[in-house]
Amino acid sequence: MISCHPPENGRSIARVALFLILTICVSATADSEPADHDMALLEKYRPIIHIAPGGTAPVDFYGDYLPLSVLRDERKDGAILIEHPKRNDLVRFDGLNGVYLDYAGPPDLKGSPVAYGRVYQELTPILIKGEEVMVPFIFLKYNFAFPVSGLPAGLPWYKQWLASIAGDPVAWRELDIHGSIIVALTTLDGKGLAPVALVLGQHNHYRTYLLGRSVPAINGSGPEISFALRSNEPYPLPSGKERVCVRTVANPSGFSFVITGGGLSIFSGYDHIYGPSTGAKRIDDYTIEQLPPSDPLYTARISLGDRRRLFGMIPTYYRDGPPGMDLNSWPGLLEYGAIMRFWFVDEGDRKSAALFDRHIKGFSDANLPPVLKYNSRRFSEEFLKLFSLPKIPRDR
Repeated sequence: MISCHPPENGRSIARVALFLILTICVSATADSEPADHDMALLEKYRPIIHIAPGGTAPVDFYGDYLPLSVLRDERKDGAILIEHPKRNDLVRFDGLNGVYLDYAGPPDLKGSPVAYGRVYQELTPILIKGEEVMVPFIFLKYNFAFPVSGLPAGLPWYKQWLASIAGDPVAWRELDIHGSIIVALTTLDGKGLAPVALVLGQHNHYRTYLLGRSVPAINGSGPEISFALRSNEPYPLPSGKERVCVRTVANPSGFSFVITGGGLSIFSGYDHIYGPSTGAKRIDDYTIEQLPPSDPLYTARISLGDRRRLFGMIPTYYRDGPPGMDLNSWPGLLEYGAIMRFWFVDEGDRKSAALFDRHIKGFSDANLPPVLKYNSRRFSEEFLKLFSLPKIPRDR
């Protein structure tokens, strides 16, 4: 169980600062073995996953994706350094300027699905009668690997047209590993340890759902998840007879669009989410694997996919393969308890949308405290309507 970590969302943000934090965290835990009770929790609440009709299924990064890749050097016009690289090659070349992994296999690779699982424990403040009370939480985190990632399936015609010229909307970039599924547990009064929230990493942001409020409660099993068509982002499984279209945006500067639908952003679109009645396919035969904290799938600073360019000419972060799963958030938002509260927003909450517009200008320009303060208060209010915490003893 890990208690020191940078979180995983989106792509590389302030990578140097995060690497310094990551180095400290990994040095303290690199030799530790995952505990049996961690795996027991990960298995108990393993997500029930579905993919869209015609969608790509997750694969095994080391067993399926890596053997079909090569290591290239951008400084030498993409010359191949190593064919069929191994795990130790990613470690050996990590941090070298211009080195990146390039996947040469099919976009619809048929492999063996793996969920990369980790367990984190944290103390998270909950506002109770005007006072912040530190509450122990356990966060069960699952990441799946997809060989390619596409743009949202629901784009206006002009964005779809432009994307088709600039690249491939279906395989916009190589490797998708940052769409995370996180189950938050805490001890409830009279019930013991229980799941209370679901946090999903989607398109460089997260969404937080309180169980029994915006998504169904889960009892003795995991959350039901549907990966969006083309983009592979995780969403709560729809139960209706029609596909669901969900607003999304690739840059957090436009997150108010997700909340209210207002504003204009070149990065906005709609993810198409499918349920059992609309053709979603359930994937049951995946395994859960716990990697060491120092594993390059988590820590790599090189791109783990091709560095594709817009129109074949213009370099852009949006088409680069991702770095490791640990290198993905603002330095000021490093704990899952904070992420859970920061990204707790209600549909149509104009105050929260206004705070995002005012304070979140992009990946490198974000004033987090005002947004965190408001959304944390809202999280505490709604959390306490649903759940009762044990009485906290006070000193006399």
